[in-house]
Amino acid sequence: MFKFISTNKTVLNGMVLFISLQIYSQYGNVTYTNEASLSFYFKTMKENDPSKFQKFEQMAEYEKEMMGQIDYILKFTYEKSIFKPSIQGDENKQLLKTKQTEGIFYNGPQSNYFYTNRRFKDYNVQLDPIKWELTSESKEILGYTCHRALGAKVYNDSITSDQTIEAWYTRDINVTHGPKGINGLPGLILEAHQGGYHFYAEEIDLDSKQVISKPKKGEEINEAEYYKLMRSAVKN
Repeated sequence: MFKFISTNKTVLNGMVLFISLQIYSQYGNVTYTNEASLSFYFKTMKENDPSKFQKFEQMAEYEKEMMGQIDYILKFTYEKSIFKPSIQGDENKQLLKTKQTEGIFYNGPQSNYFYTNRRFKDYNVQLDPIKWELTSESKEILGYTCHRALGAKVYNDSITSDQTIEAWYTRDINVTHGPKGINGLPGLILEAHQGGYHFYAEEIDLDSKQVISKPKKGEEINEAEYYKLMRSAVKN
């Protein structure tokens, strides 16, 4: 009897170890396209102050055009991920400049931020969490069953954003990562919509091993402060 219990305990421990190795060995990368629309800032301006928007309409449309030309890549392990534009050397200077201002998003066990250089200054922007609501809706993306979730940023642990984030994640790839700092769901995010960004996974490679390091640091600033600072660049 004692041998039977011991054997089963050994088998159970082996199964736990096997499952743990399977989980923690998860890695790969995802390529996304962005079907850009007007940014949340310009969209709100257009709805609330059409006369003001007319002054910036050309700028808003140009921003949308540039953003729609950018592909992105998410590289991930079980614990860490890094998300950034896919840079091609033969692209025009303006597109490359736009990509560089997009920044690099890093997600790790104790860090969730993005690094960018704006106005000739490096910033290390600490990202606020997203409060998620899981729904029962599902659909297939690239052969994976994905589930819909709706979320909103929670700034300073108390202020909930009025901008809704929509994400479609698959439990078949057991990591919590996604594009542009959109993460925290029980599976890899293959489609996401936030403001003027509309990310769609085009290719998934689970055979590509990744070595992920934190980007270099800049001036630390929280997310709300950073976007307030960037909006101040658009003068009345």
